[in-house]
Amino acid sequence: MRPETLEAGLSKAEVVTSFYIPEFALDVGQMVYDSGFDGVFCDANAIAPSTARIQANRFEATHEEGCIVGPPA
Repeated sequence: MRPETLEAGLSKAEVVTSFYIPEFALDVGQMVYDSGFDGVFCDANAIAPSTARIQANRFEATHEEGCIVGPPA
């Protein structure tokens, strides 16, 4: 079953992990935040520490920073 909207999909999630190209990482985070998501947001994007702090400030205590090591498949 595919949700009709981002909000509908996020309403069922406890954790969201974001793997996105760096230039859109903040936009994706903002969409998740604007949806009212109240679970854990794990940002696994290749972003600068200053950008990660912006993302973390949005989600306060529900933000985790992560990374993936290795080249794309």
